[in-house]
Amino acid sequence: MKVIIVSDSHSYISTLEAIFNEEKSFDAVIHLGDGASDMSYLSGISAGKPVYQLKGNCDFNSSDLPPRFISCFDKVKFFACHGDKYNVKTTLVSLMYAAKEYECSLVLYGHTHTAHKEEADGMCFFNPGSAANGSYGVLETDGESFRICHKSV
Repeated sequence: MKVIIVSDSHSYISTLEAIFNEEKSFDAVIHLGDGASDMSYLSGISAGKPVYQLKGNCDFNSSDLPPRFISCFDKVKFFACHGDKYNVKTTLVSLMYAAKEYECSLVLYGHTHTAHKEEADGMCFFNPGSAANGSYGVLETDGESFRICHKSV
């Protein structure tokens, strides 16, 4: 399974287009917030594949979007959020405790606009960076394990 992870697109549709032109085949999309208005574009290119959208601190008119979600791709359990409610600009500790509560091995977050990957306490913390700046992530699972990496256009 291949999942495209974006965050903080802030209506830069041309950059999202470049990302999805680069990644032609994928199984799902996760948008970690600050781009709720971009959903119509993402839905158009996803061709019926699942698109998961979270509420970011700049998604003012999107009260219907969840602030976080916990799910699995294959057997990889992950915790996803925008990050603003967990103070990710200063520390990942609050985020770590939240993800640990749900026994997640992968933690996805945005908000900082800075691409980051870190292994700590048996978990992988991953921020794709800002899609507005061409930064994104690709998660690939093989049923049991996962590989996640940063990419840019």
